[in-house]
Amino acid sequence: MHDNKNKDVLQGTILLVDDQPEQLDIIKSALEDFFTVRIATRGDTAIQIALMGGIDLILMDVVMPDISGYDVCRKLKSMPATSDIPIIFLTIKDEYKDEVLGLEIGAVDFIRKPSSPAIILARSRNIISLQRTKEALIQKNEDLQQALKIHEDLENMSRHDIKSPLASILATPYILLSDDNINLTEEHKTLLKIVESSCYAILEIINRSFDLVKMENGHYHLQREAFDIVQVLERVVHDLGQRAATKGIRVEISNTDDDPIMGDPFWVDGEKMLCYPLFYNLVLNAIEASGEKNTVTRHSAHLHL
Repeated sequence: MHDNKNKDVLQGTILLVDDQPEQLDIIKSALEDFFTVRIATRGDTAIQIALMGGIDLILMDVVMPDISGYDVCRKLKSMPATSDIPIIFLTIKDEYKDEVLGLEIGAVDFIRKPSSPAIILARSRNIISLQRTKEALIQKNEDLQQALKIHEDLENMSRHDIKSPLASILATPYILLSDDNINLTEEHKTLLKIVESSCYAILEIINRSFDLVKMENGHYHLQREAFDIVQVLERVVHDLGQRAATKGIRVEISNTDDDPIMGDPFWVDGEKMLCYPLFYNLVLNAIEASGEKNTVTRHSAHLHL
């Protein structure tokens, strides 16, 4: 009689399928201190037990009186409820083609009888451990996908919530600059244009952040085209011109020889809409990192091509 002290730490449930009582007793004796062992002496009974659920591994003889172990395996692998249960064949067959066939139809291992009970136990523990690891990884991936979906939904809500007040802010400079009845100094007009330009830049960044989420999810499709990068840089310089001017910084676009580019195109292959926020943020960071106006009045920032 076996000691039941390990019953509270059983490692799973194994379905043992064999029509030979002496083989059942030997294998069950090797397993039952570590696993719950269920017995089937016929292939159709094994299928019924497997369909009831809760089976972590099937140890199955190939030669049985009703249907062969191979046919049982094919049947189990064809049904969603049992297709993921790992199967180890136990058989007296010793030809190479028999082992190949067993593995081809979905078995994970092939043990020839007679075999050491210790070997059967070790392989059973390894297979169940690998199966548990696989299931944990699948569950973790599903959890990560769900978390990513929640994150994406929150990001979309945040963008929408930011866009609404930003649109109101953006309308204010337009109204003030368009109303001839409001007397604005040049300094005030300059500040309003900075606000307007900054709002447009923020909107552009928000719109591009949608693309970033797609990139993170692996769903983004690059829209490649040939375009003049100088035009993009000129727009960046224009949009940040007022911000740079308030600090006495002159932003220029130059080639590698530090010669300013005067309208000469520079063709590149890529996605034009993604280049604007890239260079905008680079130049903005450079401007903000520069010293105060009275220390940089003679300095220029260069965009090198």
